[in-house]
Amino acid sequence: MDVTRARSKKNFSEWDVSNGISAELIEKKVKNNEMPKARYLMLHPEARLTQVEKDQLIQGIHQTLAKP
Repeated sequence: MDVTRARSKKNFSEWDVSNGISAELIEKKVKNNEMPKARYLMLHPEARLTQVEKDQLIQGIHQTLAKP
């Protein structure tokens, strides 16, 4: 359900559709510990990101969503 909802907002298979989701918004959610979601982490504690992983994810998102 979370995956379906997320893809309706930002589907990385559809590069030409942004739906207002920017690298800056994703960065904010990662930095504020809103991603991964708390309910997901309750079932999958191994998905908790270290600071290094957060930094790498943010850098990758910015590179992926950068305008050519």
